[in-house]
Amino acid sequence: MLVLVGLALIGFGLSLNTGARSGEGLAVGFGFLIILAGIIRALIGVINPSSPEDLIPYEVQEQREAERREESAREDELFERE
Repeated sequence: MLVLVGLALIGFGLSLNTGARSGEGLAVGFGFLIILAGIIRALIGVINPSSPEDLIPYEVQEQREAERREESAREDELFERE
């Protein structure tokens, strides 16, 4: 969607035929930035799609952390006895 808006803005800017240091240059520049932002957003969506199912619930995270602490404490006790 953003890419199409950027292309339309570039097309509008090029149709002005007023020169690079005017509204034409500004419209083409903003159009390019909008296209770049659209491409980056699309790549982020393809590479790392985020969904609520991907996230670990907070309770499960705390439970795993507590288990790691208990295991570490047991290992420390074993090394202290030796």
